Amino acid sequence: MTLNKETLKIFKLLGKYDTPTVCNALELLDPNYRNQGYTKKEFFCLNKSLPPIIGFVRTAKIFSNIRKKAMNLNQKLKYYRYMADEKLPKICIIEDTNINPVGCFWGEVQANIHKNLGFKGIITNGAIRDINDIPNNFQMLSRSVLPSHSYLQLLNIGKTVKVNGQKFKHNDIVHADHHGVVRIDPQYLKQLPLAIKHIVKNEKPILDLCKSKKFTLKKLEKILTIKQDHH
Repeated sequence: MTLNKETLKIFKLLGKYDTPTVCNALELLDPNYRNQGYTKKEFFCLNKSLPPIIGFVRTAKIFSNIRKKAMNLNQKLKYYRYMADEKLPKICIIEDTNINPVGCFWGEVQANIHKNLGFKGIITNGAIRDINDIPNNFQMLSRSVLPSHSYLQLLNIGKTVKVNGQKFKHNDIVHADHHGVVRIDPQYLKQLPLAIKHIVKNEKPILDLCKSKKFTLKKLEKILTIKQDHH
């Protein structure tokens, strides 16, 4: 996917809708999205009031441990150079290979660095810390919150990772909020705004009825009979 004005315009539009709405629209375009393409385990969300984030994925895989072995300077520099490459709206997705993470890669320092490298937020099945000191408008979805970074080893960068039941690779396009993450197949990106418009239009009569004082089962059945692509 080439980043251009049209893509940025679509990103901006998709950022106005929550991830479940994007999932609904993707299901409309491709029924396979009903059981694939999205995370299937709950995240801890740093700030549920932040708007959804959308961007191109950058990946890394780590191992957190209590042994005295950690990333060296060359590994850190290689990591940052990879993350800094290309001026794009980016989202960092890191897989912690521990069954139970014991340390945090993410905290105040890493969040500030990555925000300045063009990242909208991070997604990890590992842990985060410094949750009161994260920069504004930087989202973090994680498995847990822990106090220490312990000893962290960098296993690889730029390769496919698996986080909360979903695989992600370099340059994937993802949309995320406190509900979770969905990967957007580039072939559907241009069709998504219209599909979302259709979803919203389709839901409106049902929601309007539910919020009114004139709700009856008969009226609901009438709407559902007319609309065949409802929930």
